Amino acid sequence: MKKISRVIYRSLKKSIEQILDKKNEKNRYKFEKNVDQFSSIIIDSSNYLSEMCLLGEKYGTDKSVFNKKTKHQHSYTPIYNILFNHLKDQKINIAELGVAYSSSLRMFREYFKKANIDVFDNDENTLEKSKNIKLSDVNYFQLDVENKMNIKKLFEKNNIFYDIIIDDTSHLFEHQINIIEATNKFLKKNGILVIEDIFMNKKNYSEKLYYERLKHIKNDFSEIFFCICKHKYNYSGFWNNSKLLIFKK
Repeated sequence: MKKISRVIYRSLKKSIEQILDKKNEKNRYKFEKNVDQFSSIIIDSSNYLSEMCLLGEKYGTDKSVFNKKTKHQHSYTPIYNILFNHLKDQKINIAELGVAYSSSLRMFREYFKKANIDVFDNDENTLEKSKNIKLSDVNYFQLDVENKMNIKKLFEKNNIFYDIIIDDTSHLFEHQINIIEATNKFLKKNGILVIEDIFMNKKNYSEKLYYERLKHIKNDFSEIFFCICKHKYNYSGFWNNSKLLIFKK
């Protein structure tokens, strides 16, 4: 009796698989390749814990969901650990735009032990407070991201090419575009530029709009993609902006 039941089960399973296979074959022809937009990926890092996540907790940056010093928690440190782990012990150049309370700067300083880090911010008092921490191999520059020519001239003056550029400034769309267009030429081959805190439910921050504004430089990069950073401990209130735009040379 059991043997007959197994035979019936296998026959039924095979029939269902054949039906599903035919359905899948039809779906293949319906699949459209979206060429007129940047790629997008969703990463749920709820079960991913890295050294950078713990350093984010240690210094209280909102780039880590484990920090207890800020109102917001974004799950960026898992993504950064994946993207940058191969660089952590190398002599590289990093540009961090937006220093705030120096929390992420301290995290990066401990994680990238051999890196030179250049910090850019528009607020002179914020820069002075950060300088007083006296971190090694960190340079400070005043920068207004509202003015694209200002960004371009300062980067040209410094003439430094970066392995990593991270924007955590105003989060305003036009400022983000300014940063991307002005710093593009100062990213090394295989270097990575990250725009943080992109709003997910605002029309003025739609993926289509980013593509329309940036398609003229898409060939300057080997890869461009949005990364929606999911985590069970993410929190950003009504901002809902745990999303990155990542460029790789």
